[in-house]
Amino acid sequence: MGTLLQPIQTSPTGRTKKPWQIYTTKAKDNATNKYYYIKVEKGKTGNLHLTGAENMFKANPTMIYNPQWRLAGKPEDITAFVLFQNNDPEAKDSPLRNITAKVVIDNSYTATNYATYEHKEIKDEIEAYQAYKKRTFDRDNISLEDASALLRASGGLTGIRALKLPGPVGAAGAKKRTRGKVAETLRAKVEKVMAFNLTHPNSLQVFDVVKITDKGTGIRPRYLQGVDSSFGTNIPKNRYYDLRLPIASTLDAAGRVAYAKTLQQLGAQGMVEANGIDLQGYLDLFDAKLSQVAPVLAPVANAAPMQFQPAVVPSVAAGQNIVQPGPQQGGYLQPILG
Repeated sequence: MGTLLQPIQTSPTGRTKKPWQIYTTKAKDNATNKYYYIKVEKGKTGNLHLTGAENMFKANPTMIYNPQWRLAGKPEDITAFVLFQNNDPEAKDSPLRNITAKVVIDNSYTATNYATYEHKEIKDEIEAYQAYKKRTFDRDNISLEDASALLRASGGLTGIRALKLPGPVGAAGAKKRTRGKVAETLRAKVEKVMAFNLTHPNSLQVFDVVKITDKGTGIRPRYLQGVDSSFGTNIPKNRYYDLRLPIASTLDAAGRVAYAKTLQQLGAQGMVEANGIDLQGYLDLFDAKLSQVAPVLAPVANAAPMQFQPAVVPSVAAGQNIVQPGPQQGGYLQPILG
């Protein structure tokens, strides 16, 4: 599901929320470049693709898809949405300003004319979308197709939400209950971000671990890129990260200690090769990059062997719902500087 058209919520001051989100040129361009349609529906939002149009037409025969403005929805919702863009004072820069709903509706794919465009325009767009899914992103080196495969391997969103694992043990392990709740472990936090990044490539996140404590606290979430100002990039430029394991640290002696401490805590909590996570491999990549930017610190990187396996057999503590993505595939990503 997308985040471009989330309804504006009532503020603490009691400000009345708007019936529709303002439609921006940036939202239109994102949908065009990534071959999706923004579903227009009051109080809800989502992204649709033409690959599912035929089934959508069967379930909702009045549904339309406009390829120019990348909007999809029922004609009555499209009409209300376009009227809002034309009348709301804050929507004066909307690309739909001075455009009528009739123009949008009349130039859309519908259940009636779908067959007319299917063998040319629609076929071309679906092929372009399929090629886009296979394309490897320069930033994270994982395609949408591979991300979908990883999500399926974990049982999909239903499997992720339903999976229960025993409480953690070892370094930064299970904490005392607070008001009847089990505190979230470092591993649980990292795995949730891993799953989130697979399904939200436009708002990628990592944890800044420079100030991590022996208890696994002190980490700070950072956004790498975003679709609007609410998800703006806020990671410092001197951070190293590898998106397959979303933790970031500085390429210096203190940053290496923090990065290694994070990996040790994750290993003590069971995030090891059995789950497709080679923690030693991530440390090796960090050290390789560290040796490039600060060769004098190379002895620091090799000062002591690391232990990532749990020291004891995990005991079953209070269960907790956490995210467990599927096994990672392929070689390591190239280390990235933000």
